[in-house]
Amino acid sequence: MTKEIIEKFLERAEGFIRDATYDLENKRFDLAMVHVEQAIQLILKAKLLDLIGFFPKTHSLVTLIDRILEIEKVEELKKIKEDNYYLLRRIEDAYFLGRYYLVEFDEKEVKESINLYFRIRGILWKKK
Repeated sequence: MTKEIIEKFLERAEGFIRDATYDLENKRFDLAMVHVEQAIQLILKAKLLDLIGFFPKTHSLVTLIDRILEIEKVEELKKIKEDNYYLLRRIEDAYFLGRYYLVEFDEKEVKESINLYFRIRGILWKKK
């Protein structure tokens, strides 16, 4: 059952990143960031399911990355977190603030965030 959930999370992540790209092309930067956040959140939670069979009840990307790093010392992921800490927090803003308040993002942030998704996915899911 867990393997099926992992696959579904990864499929949904791909759908969200496609939506983010579409939103970027249509200059809907706020929606694009919400979709990027969901995509990253799902690949992180899928990895935790793969590693330990569950994930913490949090939406914080930084917290999810930290949990993965506690279990597996993935230097590339650690470096991504260190180098992109503020971007990760900004992406989190899309989830938390974008739902209840007006928060604005720009094209550069969205492009960097989509790129970050692909980098994280590449590290965590090399075979996928």
